[in-house]
Amino acid sequence: MSRPARILFALPLLFAGISACQPAESADTQARAQGSSQVRIDPRGGQCNGQDIHIRSDNSRVLMSDPCGDVTISGNNVRINVEKARSITVEGNDVRVLNREVEILTVNGNRNTLNMTRVGHAEVGGSDNGLLGRHYDSVRFTGSNNYVNTDNKPKVEDRGSRNRVR
Repeated sequence: MSRPARILFALPLLFAGISACQPAESADTQARAQGSSQVRIDPRGGQCNGQDIHIRSDNSRVLMSDPCGDVTISGNNVRINVEKARSITVEGNDVRVLNREVEILTVNGNRNTLNMTRVGHAEVGGSDNGLLGRHYDSVRFTGSNNYVNTDNKPKVEDRGSRNRVR
């Protein structure tokens, strides 16, 4: 993806995230009210401060700064910009992720687009998912009709069908 295309992809996320941001303290208060002091549920944006987040709402627009712990996206039609995370798991459909660095990436939904910079290990299930990035250490496909477009040649294992690395 060209640099102008990446910028155009990121701008709506940035504006949506800025308009939806709330202070991290407010999000933590919401999480405690739901019985968890470690995982913030349905963040509208803000700082991760190393915490795990889980986005369950459909049609969410989220901008998270600071390193995050484990990020799980189970909502559909979610747009998220998360700078750095220990892991990202996409369970929803039609999700768009923008990320600079993640150790473990897992995609189980369908028709998702992930624009990454550096990924340790990617596990790609579901179907019709597109993963872009500069560097992937390894990729394991278990779904069908998925692709990874990267600048390097990662270690690849394909247990699905019609998957490819470009």
